[in-house]
Amino acid sequence: MAPTETSQVAARTLAGRDGRPLRVVVATTVHQAHDQRIVAREAATLAAHGVDVVVVAQGEVQPEAARGLRHVALPTPRNRAGRLLLQWRVLLELARVRPDVVHVHDPELVPMLVAARVLGSATVYDAHESLVDDLGTKAWIPRPVRAPARATARILLGIARRCGTVVAATETIAATFDPPATVVANYPRLSELAQVQPSLDGTTVVYVGGLQRIRGIDVVVRAMQQLAGVRLVLAGTFTEPDYEAEVRALDVNGVVTFLGWQDRGQVADVLAGASAGVIPFLSVPNHEEAMPTKLFEYMAAGVPVVASDLPGITSVLDATGAGRTFATGSADDCAAVLADLLARPGSLRTMSDAGRAAAVDEYNWESASQALVATYRAAVR
Repeated sequence: MAPTETSQVAARTLAGRDGRPLRVVVATTVHQAHDQRIVAREAATLAAHGVDVVVVAQGEVQPEAARGLRHVALPTPRNRAGRLLLQWRVLLELARVRPDVVHVHDPELVPMLVAARVLGSATVYDAHESLVDDLGTKAWIPRPVRAPARATARILLGIARRCGTVVAATETIAATFDPPATVVANYPRLSELAQVQPSLDGTTVVYVGGLQRIRGIDVVVRAMQQLAGVRLVLAGTFTEPDYEAEVRALDVNGVVTFLGWQDRGQVADVLAGASAGVIPFLSVPNHEEAMPTKLFEYMAAGVPVVASDLPGITSVLDATGAGRTFATGSADDCAAVLADLLARPGSLRTMSDAGRAAAVDEYNWESASQALVATYRAAVR
């Protein structure tokens, strides 16, 4: 059974060297203030340990994550160049707060780590993905520029490592740093999903998360056109207008429900209506060993998983029995696996129970957060 956050740490308060509660600035110019890893998990956990946390991010913090946090809302930039100008807002906040620890989540904020060290703060860089590999797949980066961009990324990550502590979402990402980063796994809170009872009636497939081309949304939409009496619910937002139009046009049978972005309570409701959760990611370098949060959210909610046969995801499903895989990028194979699984109520129940048991035993934030707390204790010794 996973420990509660209260039982994880004998002394609840994370204190500075002078005994007072820590002051921490958590900053991102890329992610929104409703980001689950940044705010609802990491920042909220720090606040629960008595830390004075200031979150600097675009958008609004969800009410359930806001307890104990202060939020400095950044303006929404018009483009990527405008996003870089937000660094000045972050720098002003560092000068105002004079935090004990500065925790950033974007490579473009690595210069803020250097400034933080000058101001006397400890630093944490949070690696959500394998940046160097990821830059090789970004459609908005012209191909001739990708090699220099990757070289620049290596330099930035090296600076982040020399400035202080690095934490990473997976073992694979952690291993790209020298020495390896500390893993703070991106697992869901059991408390958010423990009460979900999925329908498992064989009628509804769900996908929760961002809707991008490299995530293979068109693959599962094409697969759904081959199934009778089954609908697909997409809970997330498109970031590429042309791709959204393409995906909507593929739904010739009208079996797809486009919900848009959902808050955490709404996500739980979506999962409660599910018989299977899909992860149709395509084979790009940053996906090969990826273990997306939605994989563990599906498992924690007891939703059987049907996913691309990428190595990282496959390793979890093979070890837990929480789902099945299909040939990456194949709508026909995705349809075949879904049709077979949805017609087997016993298999759905077995996978549901296996996924939930694995989430309770291992894949949960209540356990993963111990690494974050330990990291902060070490940073301020």
